[in-house]
Amino acid sequence: LLSIWNNSVFLSYTMPKINSEVRMVTAYRPHMKIIGDILSTTKDDLHSDEGASVTYLIRKANVSHTRISKILINLVSQGLLEQVNSEGTFRYKISSNGREFLVAYQTFSRFAENFGLVI
Repeated sequence: LLSIWNNSVFLSYTMPKINSEVRMVTAYRPHMKIIGDILSTTKDDLHSDEGASVTYLIRKANVSHTRISKILINLVSQGLLEQVNSEGTFRYKISSNGREFLVAYQTFSRFAENFGLVI
């Protein structure tokens, strides 16, 4: 069992069978990676102006409801996402500030990866 600690979300990966055993490798995604995934999802995956539902974001970002709720509140309060009330449920769209932030985040991520750093 290999664990990578990086202060965020737990992911599991199934490794090839070795002597009939399945080994699990665990990793954590940094908080910034989760935010990047949420912003990317609201920017790239949606072709309507309605925004993304919480359920859709949970699936795409692979984050629990409790965790994503806190992150969404933070992103809305920081002006990176817009919260829209649609048919009694909240939906989320990326704001212009969110687009700018996402471009800067992606640029920095690529820069860091070129030096062998994982963000």
